[in-house]
Amino acid sequence: MDKVRIRNRERPNTVVEISPKEYDEFKVLPAVDCNVVLEKPLAELAGLVRRKEVRYHKDLPPKIFAKLR
Repeated sequence: MDKVRIRNRERPNTVVEISPKEYDEFKVLPAVDCNVVLEKPLAELAGLVRRKEVRYHKDLPPKIFAKLR
């Protein structure tokens, strides 16, 4: 998280922190760098799920999703 803050110190409003109290799927306090967009083909994402390298999470609450947008 510190790396994200340092990397974006000139634009702190582009870093979104989501507490586990806001979204109980998270167990630690993550920081999302909204300057980085990762695009992946659907087939690649499906493969990650099939290999259990990632898993599904419940939808983000609208309030948090709006902060990320």
